[in-house]
Amino acid sequence: MKIKINLLPLQFIKKIGYVFIVLSIFNLIIQIAKYGFHYRQEWMFIVNMDREMNFPTLYSVILFIICAFLLKQITIFKKAHKSLSFKYWKTLYWIFIYLALDEALQIHEVFIIPKLGQKLPALFHFVWVIPYGIAVVFFLFYFAKFTFKLPQEIKIFFCLSAALFIGGALGMEMIEGLWVRQAGGMQNLVYSLLASIEEMMEMMGLMIFIYSLLIYITKYQQEILSLTINISSEKID
Repeated sequence: MKIKINLLPLQFIKKIGYVFIVLSIFNLIIQIAKYGFHYRQEWMFIVNMDREMNFPTLYSVILFIICAFLLKQITIFKKAHKSLSFKYWKTLYWIFIYLALDEALQIHEVFIIPKLGQKLPALFHFVWVIPYGIAVVFFLFYFAKFTFKLPQEIKIFFCLSAALFIGGALGMEMIEGLWVRQAGGMQNLVYSLLASIEEMMEMMGLMIFIYSLLIYITKYQQEILSLTINISSEKID
């Protein structure tokens, strides 16, 4: 038996958007319960956006993988048609492969050096924002010309998704550093809400990026992207 799933842009985004809404609501509830009513249970960890290796982390990793998958399809198409933009799509693909690994394995935390962070300005309390910030500036310049040549609606979606994702990942992390210095720690409601906003901005940025890639594939490459799942069974004698 074959199951064919067509990845239609709006329908697909609605489906993954429902998951985002549910995770966000559960996260808000547990943050208020934890810091507002001092209710703490071990199960709360699995939906806490301020923690790693749980459902929100898994959801983010899946979003990164979807982005990488779609970028791979575009890369294959551009290579087959000998497009000059091939190298940019290929670079984006590898960037998202790395980001998926980073999200899953928390690679950026290697750059969190508490003793060094305490000596730097509060904005750089979480030291990893420095090397990643430099990388972001480099790639913004690298992709500027490429982005400018994209169709208008795709260009807008790309810029919006980048603003949300970078604003969440780096911008909110720097604001969190300011608050940690002022409050003297991370175990408080304000920090948990700031961290939640960071994660939600990243997720929204990724969802908009996925939507833009689906629009690009279906409208500008005029392809119907689908997944086919084969289910077979063997007779047992």
